[in-house]
Amino acid sequence: MIQKAIPCSLFCLLMSMVLGCGSGVPSGPRLAAAGGIVKFKGSPLAGATVTLVSSEKGTIATGVSDAEGKFNLTTAGSNGAPVGTCKVSVTAAGEGQAVPADARAALDPSKRPSTPDEAKAMMQKQNDAMKTSMMDAGKKKAKSAIPDKYMKADTSGLTVTVTDDPSKNQFTLDLSE
Repeated sequence: MIQKAIPCSLFCLLMSMVLGCGSGVPSGPRLAAAGGIVKFKGSPLAGATVTLVSSEKGTIATGVSDAEGKFNLTTAGSNGAPVGTCKVSVTAAGEGQAVPADARAALDPSKRPSTPDEAKAMMQKQNDAMKTSMMDAGKKKAKSAIPDKYMKADTSGLTVTVTDDPSKNQFTLDLSE
């Protein structure tokens, strides 16, 4: 009986070493479906980039509003936003201007920040790219469609709390002067 148990035990030990524990898939932040509507002075704001920065891990979720001001958030290529309290920033190019590609690329969703400092650095890079691209060399300064304070999560005054319940994650961001 013992002779049969030893090979079985060795087989189980070997298999656990080969397979390891867990799924082998790196665990990221807990995400929940989230989105909402962004308005400026009570009217829907089209083409606005909404960015949430998790207060806990600095994880970033982004979405772009449609013609009705509605947006859905994604994090590192996955649908949803990190569960927890998040600071919010909103950028929007003035009428007739496109949000510059370098500003959008600064928050590449495939590059998830690993620390809050890295998240802040990514946000600063996006803000700098947005400001730089809004200046045409030799031309008048392009204007943002909304006040500059909304361009930074630290100055916007906007926060949301994403919960595990997606029905509670539809946010209305009503921006003013």
